[in-house]
Amino acid sequence: MMTEALDRPELDIASRLLIVDDSAAVREGLRALIATDRSLRTVGEAASGEEGLQLARTLSPDIILLDNEMPGMNGIELLPAFRHELPGTRIVMFTLSPAIGDEARSLGASAVVSKDGGDATLLETLRQVRRGERSTTVRLATVARLRRDRPRVSALSVVVVIAALGIYAIVLSALAAVLSSRETILVVFGTVLGALVIAMIVAGTGALRPLNARGHADEALGNAVGAGAGADEVVRLIRSALACDAAMLFALSSAGRGIHVVSTVGITDFDAERTFLGLPALARSMRETRIVETTSDDDLVADSRSAAFAPIISSAGTPLGVIAVFYRRTMVLTHPDHRRLRTAAIAAEAAIEGLAG
Repeated sequence: MMTEALDRPELDIASRLLIVDDSAAVREGLRALIATDRSLRTVGEAASGEEGLQLARTLSPDIILLDNEMPGMNGIELLPAFRHELPGTRIVMFTLSPAIGDEARSLGASAVVSKDGGDATLLETLRQVRRGERSTTVRLATVARLRRDRPRVSALSVVVVIAALGIYAIVLSALAAVLSSRETILVVFGTVLGALVIAMIVAGTGALRPLNARGHADEALGNAVGAGAGADEVVRLIRSALACDAAMLFALSSAGRGIHVVSTVGITDFDAERTFLGLPALARSMRETRIVETTSDDDLVADSRSAAFAPIISSAGTPLGVIAVFYRRTMVLTHPDHRRLRTAAIAAEAAIEGLAG
């Protein structure tokens, strides 16, 4: 049976907390502990996941303290529903199985606390989550978007083209005036054919230019490995080599509880104060130590259609951060692209370790 909401309007300045745990004794102990902190207050309790979801819809709490081991839906199964229906609510998993930490964070939990960790640990975690110091699930699209840096046509190029067309028309008119009709047809035909040949040569040269640029970008990225390139330089090289619209370099905090952005290219409207460990593809990339491609809105910056995340791992096997690349179009990376991302991750390793030093 759903527990009655415990509402105290006179304390509205405090963060409103909902407890979801199937043990009555645990709920009572948590309520007593939370009552010792004036910045927090319990507004409701639920004895099951289904009841917790229903009560959360009614109360819209600031924080949900969620058990994982419950009859029916467990905490992990509830996380996606809470994140979908209450995106502004922070969720702290309170569990006997701390090993679920990575999965819980990837699904949107702000923190995971072991039930064996003691009251002081739980209370301090709740305070940190309340202040926003723990990583929260943030849709990148709410804090960043692709920069609108589309190629621009040079004004001088336009003038040159118009002038060339004008001269071409004058020459044809002059030839037509002095030559017979038959000769004029031959001259015009030869001139048009010559123009087409020239156009094909120019077009061919233009088509080869991106291939040459990609080759130079690959070489530059390879040279950056072991060369001590800075974070901004690595990100710029990543964008050139992957031909992406934007790139971001994330670094994991020393405590491993948050991840922040070190450098970006092709990004605007960015809020650098947020942490992003809750991004599903990013967390999965770090957890599985592999490249993760995604088209999920939760992982994309605004105006992008697809992205890829590559983990940065130290020589000791310690996660250091993540490289993310974004595209305006739906993109499936090729094997050479995967190789470029792995090369970029190696180059970024030194940049991140340099920041830590």
